[in-house]
Amino acid sequence: MRAPLTITLVALAGLSLSTPAAAFQNKPSDFVDRPRPANQPANQPATGDSLIAFDAVKARCAQQVALVIDSGEVKGELQNLDQLLDLIAAFDSFDDPRAILEVTRWRRALNQTLKLEPAERRALLRAFQENPKLADAIVYAARPGKDDLPASYRLFLKLLDQRAKQVADFPNLAAAIALVWDKPPGFARAEIPDPVELFDYFTASAKKLVFDPKSTPPELLVFMVDVAAPVSDLRWAMEKHASDRRIGHVYFDVPYDTEFFKYSQPLKLDKHPFNLSNIRKVGGVCVHQAYYAATIGKAIGVPTVQMGAAGADVGHAWVGFLEPGSPVRWNLDFGCYEEYKKLVGHTANPQTGDDMTDAEVALLAALASDKAQDRALATAWTDASLRVGGLINRNLDFPPRVDLKGWSAPPPRSKSNDTRLALLKFAVNASPAYAPAWRSVIDLASGAKLSNTQINEWANAVIDLAGQTSPGFALEVLIPVIKLVQDDKEQEKLWDWAYAQFYSNLREAKYRRVDLAVRVRMEQAQFFIDRKNTDRAYKIYQDLVQNFSDEGPFVVDAAQKCAAMMKERGSTPVQVANMLRDMWRKTKKPGKMSGQFVTQSNWYRIGGLYLDALTTAGNTNDAKAVRTQLEAVTRK
Repeated sequence: MRAPLTITLVALAGLSLSTPAAAFQNKPSDFVDRPRPANQPANQPATGDSLIAFDAVKARCAQQVALVIDSGEVKGELQNLDQLLDLIAAFDSFDDPRAILEVTRWRRALNQTLKLEPAERRALLRAFQENPKLADAIVYAARPGKDDLPASYRLFLKLLDQRAKQVADFPNLAAAIALVWDKPPGFARAEIPDPVELFDYFTASAKKLVFDPKSTPPELLVFMVDVAAPVSDLRWAMEKHASDRRIGHVYFDVPYDTEFFKYSQPLKLDKHPFNLSNIRKVGGVCVHQAYYAATIGKAIGVPTVQMGAAGADVGHAWVGFLEPGSPVRWNLDFGCYEEYKKLVGHTANPQTGDDMTDAEVALLAALASDKAQDRALATAWTDASLRVGGLINRNLDFPPRVDLKGWSAPPPRSKSNDTRLALLKFAVNASPAYAPAWRSVIDLASGAKLSNTQINEWANAVIDLAGQTSPGFALEVLIPVIKLVQDDKEQEKLWDWAYAQFYSNLREAKYRRVDLAVRVRMEQAQFFIDRKNTDRAYKIYQDLVQNFSDEGPFVVDAAQKCAAMMKERGSTPVQVANMLRDMWRKTKKPGKMSGQFVTQSNWYRIGGLYLDALTTAGNTNDAKAVRTQLEAVTRK
């Protein structure tokens, strides 16, 4: 544990210990931000008043940034901003949120530029001082640990150096390009553009774009600027599809290469230069249809995603796009056939490269309706919560030990998970679509650091705030929360309740979420396995195969688990083979398609399990018959 820190509030809030105290003349009372009753002593904060005054905080931040600019190096300045954030997190009422926003902006700016050269850091911080909107566009959207921050900020500097006026006019666009193009996107043989040229294209086309690159959040613009196509293709797309708000329909403009899919013939597109025009003329398979539609959408100013999922027969790709309206929403249906609407779709986050489910993509739509300050506040309060968590883990002081020289401060928040959750409540209320705040709640839940009361409170909160926008994301939060319930009977009831929410309580099939219902059942089966109740787990897996045999690849996993449990319980190889035979008969044999696609089907994969079981059981005749069937479909 570090030695007690006994310094004045002035030094804590803005000065390193080596800085002369005379450099700053504020008194502790200068931090009180609101008027007090007439009978209130001048040196005491009124009940409920914030201890933190924005003007004082702004001055302290400016001083720390100036010191970094002067020296080019980050020394004690970042620690001073850390301590100032601690002070705000401990005492501020947040009636005026400007103080925490100011600290968070500059704390993030210093943290995120630590690996830059001093001259690069100076240039960025000067630009941020002159125009804080530039800082806010990138520092709040950046994901430390995920983004290549040196590469992102060097690209941002390059844009500032070569296109200063345009960057000032389009800071969100510049930030999105910097955060995506630290690792350039790519697709097949597609030519990728130069990021500065791409920035020029979007700024020159700004008035034609469906979504305004000035006001659309960077977190959504990253889905527009991740273009794996030359600017010539983007101009071609703009000429043919300008202002097309339902861009998904162009997915079907690409002829399907049936000979490639069904008969293993070479892909026709491989004989032609790879561009949008040729894709439309020659055709391709679903991944080319998704790429074509997504690229056209990006070209006309629509954030798009290429989604994918593994179905019962074969994997599939389709397009998702952001639809204008009130509210803005993601349309993830075009090219997504009925079989795949029941499954979890996946895409790559264009900023970080991480896998994203359709649930998290859907959640992001709400960002378009949030005010920029609310998005920033969600980030700021989440940062403060993470800071408190770090102090707890390292057993460091919170709040900072300060000598107020006889001035009584209001009771601070405690160094506890209660404080972390209180700050996260501020965050999710400010911007329910800010996923990192919910991830922090999941981390707390996974670490078994929530009480039963907190579990119930957050379960209700995620349903209220995120359930309608993205039920899939709500389930991602709920699962670790349900797992925390200590009473086994109560936890079992919660799993049944969750299953009902996504399936059995919904009378109309079109509203049922098979993907989410199955996810609940798989979690529930594992719950029984962990408690050595293999009979209940086995029944759940059997039910999944009976009810959802052709809904998705999870059936193969269920079949494997059933076989494993039967072996553990002493079943004979013949009994295991008979069980897999019954499962195989439940699955649908795929239609005419190329062998490379057939092997992805549930029918083929469970057939393979059945073949292995027959071989183990010594049933050579049936094994030969099954092998003949499997080999026959792969030769198509």
